[in-house]
Amino acid sequence: MASAQEREAFDLTPTVKAKVVQLRALDQALETKKKRSKSQELEDQFAFECTARKLPPFARQYPFAKQMKRNWRFDFAWDLPRTTEHRPIKVAVEIEGLVMMPAMVMGKRQMIVMGRHASPTGIKEDMVKYNVATLLGWYVLRFDQTLLAKGFAIDLTMRVFHRMGYKVAS
Repeated sequence: MASAQEREAFDLTPTVKAKVVQLRALDQALETKKKRSKSQELEDQFAFECTARKLPPFARQYPFAKQMKRNWRFDFAWDLPRTTEHRPIKVAVEIEGLVMMPAMVMGKRQMIVMGRHASPTGIKEDMVKYNVATLLGWYVLRFDQTLLAKGFAIDLTMRVFHRMGYKVAS
């Protein structure tokens, strides 16, 4: 591997330098794509299923509680006005990114839960967020990755829309 001084010794033309910059950017993009988490893939699958099942258009990373000077977001949100066919609909779906890892605890192999949503501070912050959302009129559905993968999340979301009077377009 060449040292920094050895690399600087090469006098590359501007065209070659530009190509090197492009190749590095492409390499970084590929690395980022490889690092896409299982959670992101499942969220994309959930978005696809919502569209395929003809739910109304949704927003991803929907900001709410701005009037309370909070920067909270829902992973998925439907904020639909009243129509002649249904009452106003405010449904949010949160995908909780829990990380399960095997570990030895007191000499026994157990699964431990890690991640922001599993820490005491994260749990308390989520409680405040979801309770404020309820006060603002939101129905908040919370799922973990396994519930997305099993199809439970889309099925329950469909049931909530049906219960609120929304008719799926055919």
